[in-house]
Amino acid sequence: MTAQAAESAGDQWRQRVFRLSGYVHHAEYLMKTLRYIHAARLQLNAPFTDLTHAMAEGESLVEKIQSAPFLALQRLESLALEQKPDFVLLTGDLTTGAGYDPTAANAILSFCRALLPHGIRVFIVHGLRDPLEISPRSLDWPENVTIFGAQYQKFLVSKQNEAIAVLHGRSLKNQDEAKITDFSFSRDQSHDGCFQIGLLPLLPSSERDGDTDLLSSARLDAWAIGGIDTPEEGGGTLPATTRAGSLQGLSFAEEGEHGCYVVNVKNEDGTWHSQNTFFPLAPLLWKTVSLDISGLEHLEDIQNALEELLERSAQALPTQCRTLLARVRLTGTTELPLTREKTGELCRFLRYLRTNTPEIFVIRLDLEAAASEREERALQRDDLLGEAVRLTRTLRANPDLLLPFLTNALDPLFGNTQIQRVLPRPDETTFRALLRDAEHLCMAAMEIENSVH
Repeated sequence: MTAQAAESAGDQWRQRVFRLSGYVHHAEYLMKTLRYIHAARLQLNAPFTDLTHAMAEGESLVEKIQSAPFLALQRLESLALEQKPDFVLLTGDLTTGAGYDPTAANAILSFCRALLPHGIRVFIVHGLRDPLEISPRSLDWPENVTIFGAQYQKFLVSKQNEAIAVLHGRSLKNQDEAKITDFSFSRDQSHDGCFQIGLLPLLPSSERDGDTDLLSSARLDAWAIGGIDTPEEGGGTLPATTRAGSLQGLSFAEEGEHGCYVVNVKNEDGTWHSQNTFFPLAPLLWKTVSLDISGLEHLEDIQNALEELLERSAQALPTQCRTLLARVRLTGTTELPLTREKTGELCRFLRYLRTNTPEIFVIRLDLEAAASEREERALQRDDLLGEAVRLTRTLRANPDLLLPFLTNALDPLFGNTQIQRVLPRPDETTFRALLRDAEHLCMAAMEIENSVH
């Protein structure tokens, strides 16, 4: 039999296996090595929370931002075809649940169909933003796709008459199911010698509350879990956990590299070992850069220092990154009066400051630097503006006070299910940025008062 005929026969066999549901019982011996890819939070139709700041840069930047998750998915497809994993795990939030989006649905279907001729299976668990109840049921999923239901399920995966792995998983039924409390995962004793992986769209509630024994009690060899923005991993001697984070960051709350994990597993002397390799795929990177302007006496000095800082940031970017969305923080103490006019001049300077590859867009300028005398006067004011500045300083300096204060203030808004579908709840990083913005607005209002009087 020629290599091409053998490959064709193998593909036909794999396609027959794909049509089976539940266990495939004909494996005679167990695979000692395997490879899989873990990705999560594709968020193809997600709103970018910092997109308002980018609108001023024009349609070109808005288009780059909105197309970034789709380009990241295309890169995931290319990586899968290059790495040839045995299967791909997608653990939740493929979309955001903001309604049926045919563009997003077609992108996911195209991804899965591209893997089918290569015998690569795709296993999906639905998460908080794309639960089963609101996910479109009419999609024509290819036969290499398996979607876990709202109840705990497990599947034995085989390839070429060899058992590869047992996959355990469950999806979230609806958006009200913000916690996984019914944990039924347990090792399949009938295939105890087989590599076994648990798939979850988010951590069980007890794990998030500090009980780290629950996952271990299932006696699985590895976990692939979604529900976070930035990637995390564990490796070495299993059980190991990969949390792939989002495929593409959506705001400054998701700074840093985003992508997926390629996990290589082998059995040595009866013990499973894993090697997790992170592959950055996001074409767009959000990053906050800080510049201490203490001692800088002229606006031109600040501009020169900013240009050098952004050039260094561009040089440090990963090779796959096409665009850097930067938030510039000016810190320190200066006697240079940062009036509205000077701030506007800085913004215009940053707007036209570009590098060719990758492109840098400064879409936010945070003035955390303050003249010492001005800051002291603001804190001593006995009026609404002074009280607001003192309150923001207190909350930013005391994390234990920040979250309860903001939770009580925002619970009525984000307790609304319809609001949750279109507006993600800000995390602590975003809260802190909002507090900084509020303080800057207060300081600007005081400057206007002084200029009038």
